[in-house]
Amino acid sequence: MIGSSRARILLMKRSALILLGLAAIALVGCPGSGIGLPPGTTYVEYAYVVNSNSGNASAYGITLGTGALTPVTGSPFTAGSGPHGIAAYLNSLGIGQVYVTNENSNAVSAYAVNSATGALTPVGSFAAGTSPLGVAIDVSDNLLFVANNGSSNVSAYSINTATGALTAVTGSPFGAGSFPYGAAVDPGKFLYVTNFGSNNVSAYIINNFPGGIAPGALGQVIGSPFAAGNSPTGVALSRDGNFLYVTNEGDNTISAYTINSTTGVLAPVSGSPFAAGTAPIGVAVQPVFLNVHLYVTNSGSNTVSTYAIGGNGALTAVGTPAPAGNSPVGAAIDPPGTFLYVTNAGDKTVSAYTINSTTGALTPAGSFPAGTTPYAVAALYTLALITPTPSPPPTPTPPPTPTPPSAAAGTMFVLSGGASSGIWSIDIWPPGSSGGSGSLINSINFTSNTAPTGIAVDVDGRVYVPSSTAGFTSVFSFVYGASGNATPSSNLSTDTSVWAPALDSFGALDLTDYKNNAVDFFASGATGNAMSGIQIQGNLTQLSTPYQVGRDSTGLIYVVNNCGGGIGSVCGAGSVTVYSASSSGNAAPISVLTITAGMAAPVSIAVASDGRVYVAQSTTNTITVYAPGSTTVQTTLFGSTLGFKIIQASQISVDASKNLYVAAGNSNDVYEFAPVTGSTPPAPGSYINHLSCTCLNGAFGIAVVP
Repeated sequence: MIGSSRARILLMKRSALILLGLAAIALVGCPGSGIGLPPGTTYVEYAYVVNSNSGNASAYGITLGTGALTPVTGSPFTAGSGPHGIAAYLNSLGIGQVYVTNENSNAVSAYAVNSATGALTPVGSFAAGTSPLGVAIDVSDNLLFVANNGSSNVSAYSINTATGALTAVTGSPFGAGSFPYGAAVDPGKFLYVTNFGSNNVSAYIINNFPGGIAPGALGQVIGSPFAAGNSPTGVALSRDGNFLYVTNEGDNTISAYTINSTTGVLAPVSGSPFAAGTAPIGVAVQPVFLNVHLYVTNSGSNTVSTYAIGGNGALTAVGTPAPAGNSPVGAAIDPPGTFLYVTNAGDKTVSAYTINSTTGALTPAGSFPAGTTPYAVAALYTLALITPTPSPPPTPTPPPTPTPPSAAAGTMFVLSGGASSGIWSIDIWPPGSSGGSGSLINSINFTSNTAPTGIAVDVDGRVYVPSSTAGFTSVFSFVYGASGNATPSSNLSTDTSVWAPALDSFGALDLTDYKNNAVDFFASGATGNAMSGIQIQGNLTQLSTPYQVGRDSTGLIYVVNNCGGGIGSVCGAGSVTVYSASSSGNAAPISVLTITAGMAAPVSIAVASDGRVYVAQSTTNTITVYAPGSTTVQTTLFGSTLGFKIIQASQISVDASKNLYVAAGNSNDVYEFAPVTGSTPPAPGSYINHLSCTCLNGAFGIAVVP
């Protein structure tokens, strides 16, 4: 039962709503609110972005007239390992505070904001649960809530308004569903958390009674959890607190709910769920009461969808989705509701848009550089003193800061070597390379007593190579630009027997454990003796000597099983087991491609952006092609007629244009074929390019920058 004291929450407090998990925003003291400016002050606005693979947070000043972002002095600012979520607010003392969840170091970083510059000063690092992701602030009661994805619970903290330090609430952490992801607060009343693994939303009552037992403690709302779509991620409330919206990454929808203002109970809005783009993640709602619009980032289709919110909470799509960068994830609207900011995890940028105050339509306002894998974004409005600054004397222009090298899309990384010498090589070739070694960019040489078993590369050209021995694997990583006898930039050590690695669209590392019939998923940037965050393993999985993982644009997981003595019931001479994007534990596949469709000791897999699946088989020296979303064989490529030879160590890859690359394995040849779209295989000699590299001993691994 909720006491009458909760009625003290003023409607104006809702303007300080934090929209969290993948989009965070603080709305405080906006122009037009009737609050006068103190003498000698002015409004200033800042945006903050967490860069998951850089381990830091970028800070920007927002140009109020245009929405342009300008890095503040000192940016980026150091965070923990794998920063993921962010929330910001202006507390009752007028101090801006920023909080960042660090997925890999299981902590929350706290910062104080310099109101004049936007710079962040570290306050401290505070322990959280396992793999903290979403974060939300109750601005009414100075409370912070964190969704811990790995430990399936919610941490609650009280905020010291003078320092920004966090103190765990009595009873914290509180139970949640499976793999909680995003979080959003109705200030002083309710907390809502999306559960990625159990496809629902947990609802909590926030204890805010002065002198009560454990202020800030959470109690379950009656009927919680409430059903959502497949793999719910982002979550946001309308400013009036009447409606809740959840993005469902796994089924490309948005769930909409009405909120009972007294009990916090959720009820589906008529027509819910509503269609979104591919793999929707981030969500943000305009901070206004009338003519409200909602924005959703579609990470799989690289767009942002706009919706008008009706009086009953229903969504109506507005126009066509606006283009974004590569893999847009986070979304935040500036406090006055003028600009939308979207983080693009795949290309290290932040997209800015102006918002039409009448129609909600978006107009691109620029793309601004961020760190590696920018994920969540927050905006903060505050006051700063106006200090006249004398004109400084002219100073020499410093030389430009060198830009770290970055690989172009289509750049090829070819793995080769000889086990007798223990020396292995990664040859790097520009897109479209043919012929001999004249166009070679450079080579990386490294030593390993056992043969590397594959290669993977991310959008920046960082390359990953695993080497396994006695049930233990080291995954070496080299930055783009390394050459010669280079020292790995990082090394991930794991007690598994890895074959070929793979990377998802956000840089997370997917590794198969072929001896233990498992697939391990490591967070992006994982190093040292790391444990996998999520694992698929068990008798229901039908995994059998898994060799490699592939993913399609919706996040579906494809695992090629070599079947060298596995436990699956349908494996036979080989299979590909397909799992939903949120699968973990002893999960059964949603479909299986088997020997009846042409499998024969498969060793490698590649999934094109259109969902077409290529599977390389060593016994028959073939590549089987499956139509998108189907277990039906579309056609077969025969190495005997096309010139390649599939051996156990062979690897195939696809690029962003859906072209297929085949490392011949027994020779120094790499073949590039146009996308296979019909039932007729390529004719002999019909490859786009044929690279004959100066490899040490056979080109057996191939990876292409997406």
